Amino acid sequence: MNSFRTAASTIALVAILAISPAWADFITERSFASPDGKLTFILERDDTNNRFHWSVNRAGAAIVTRGALGIDLAKIGTIADEGSISHVETRNVDTTWTPPFGENSHIPDRFREETLTLAHAGHGNLTVKLQVRAYDEGVTFRYRVNGVGPLTMRGEKTSFPLPDNAMAWVAPASQAAISKVAITEMKNGMERPLTAELSPDLFIALGEAGSFDHARMKFSRTGSSTLV
Repeated sequence: MNSFRTAASTIALVAILAISPAWADFITERSFASPDGKLTFILERDDTNNRFHWSVNRAGAAIVTRGALGIDLAKIGTIADEGSISHVETRNVDTTWTPPFGENSHIPDRFREETLTLAHAGHGNLTVKLQVRAYDEGVTFRYRVNGVGPLTMRGEKTSFPLPDNAMAWVAPASQAAISKVAITEMKNGMERPLTAELSPDLFIALGEAGSFDHARMKFSRTGSSTLV
């Protein structure tokens, strides 16, 4: 049995805007809130092509709107980008953990989690899951794939479209100087976490966590202001 997990994509107070085609007919497949009820993760399916889209709302206001999903596997193609949900596992966690160092002796670990098994004929013998957590501080998700034999990941389709007027703090390497640039002028291969300003009182942070046996995340731009 071969198994791999992508690094979790983590969003804290993210505002992502996307324009959907006028002919799209989105069906809400799953929706659940953070423990304090302020953040809501929504998974929709476009009924015209069965593609999944994810969104995050905060206190009823749209923060992330219909980002793309999916990972590209060699000899298989793109998975987790479309299909249906065949099984749902839910979990609520409210505990603490003790760091080896830092300012606080106990760190709260409080979240709601849904693990969604995604069904599609193109998945073959693979078991494909999208695991999502909603914390009071932000939302994180990752893909989980189980199959027999080696699996080679060629790329990731997850997208983070940002408004054209966003400003971002970027660096091409972990120890490089950080520069503030317009998102429309951002070059490819920028480091994470990536912080951006959408308005004077709204900032976003995109990052990763739990990366095991997997390449680290970097951000590139496609179109005018969509990060991939």
